[in-house]
Amino acid sequence: MSPEVDEFIYETNANLDFSLLPLKLIAPPAPEPPRGMSYPLAPLDGYSRQEDKRYMTGHIYATSYSLRKMQLHKKRMLNMLTPPNVNPRMVDESYVADPILGMIKLIPGIPFVIQIDGKKEWTHTVACAQTLESLKIYSDYDNIESASVQLAKLTWGCPVHGNQPEIQPIYTIIGLKQNDRASARSAFHNDDFDGSFSLGPTVMKGNGPGTFVPAVQASTPEAASQIEALLQILHRLYRLIMPKCLSAFEWEMINFSKIYNNVMGFGGLDPNGTGMQMNCSSLGAALKEAIGTIQGEWHVDGSDDHADWTLFTLLLRLGPSK
Repeated sequence: MSPEVDEFIYETNANLDFSLLPLKLIAPPAPEPPRGMSYPLAPLDGYSRQEDKRYMTGHIYATSYSLRKMQLHKKRMLNMLTPPNVNPRMVDESYVADPILGMIKLIPGIPFVIQIDGKKEWTHTVACAQTLESLKIYSDYDNIESASVQLAKLTWGCPVHGNQPEIQPIYTIIGLKQNDRASARSAFHNDDFDGSFSLGPTVMKGNGPGTFVPAVQASTPEAASQIEALLQILHRLYRLIMPKCLSAFEWEMINFSKIYNNVMGFGGLDPNGTGMQMNCSSLGAALKEAIGTIQGEWHVDGSDDHADWTLFTLLLRLGPSK
């Protein structure tokens, strides 16, 4: 039995002015894909801004989703191609990204949800993009910022300053082992640091659905210490950020399911993701070259948890233009 709309609500919502946000978001017309293939496609009737106290923001962008179209949706997902106009253009020494045909740009901080068969009580969060700027409205922002700064230091490295010793960029750790599916990189790509790496738990194949084990990684004291610190920081960010992206009901059910089923996560004892994958790619390199064709192109992963969401953390290091 689904919860009522007035259950699992937040008494106070984020202090954010929604009056400047558009009431309706409509995607630009999509191009015709090659025969038998599909481009990502937003709902034709778009997303509408709605008040919803089940989310910390108090507002969402929602669209109706018909269960009768589920098999068609699945077929399209299995035959996905990247739209033709995704590469940015150089304008006055700056990169400019055009709107992607057929798709809607997420507004940071606002959850995008589907309402199954048009029923508001049957709400499922599709995606929510957050930036440090969009998270400033929350009282625990200082904790989020502090964890984010530490994550950047562990990722890109940091020179000695004060009492803090030098931190090595995590992708330069000697002996870091790539995922099996990432080993077949392009022969024309030579960056030794690029690739896909499992740093948390993984599934060992060959025994029924698999055995949950720690990922085999570089095991020097320095590598183990840095990987452990990284996993703890990501666990902290998951606990801080995910409640601001999901409904109160969804967040409550994630926690209940993982505690009740004793699901092992990483980085801490509170419910968290069951695996952590680090993808590293050089600026200007296609993902299929940097991390391998299997993982670098559109694919559906049957091992993903259908009842949970992925916290995707993107860190960019862009050099000066001159």
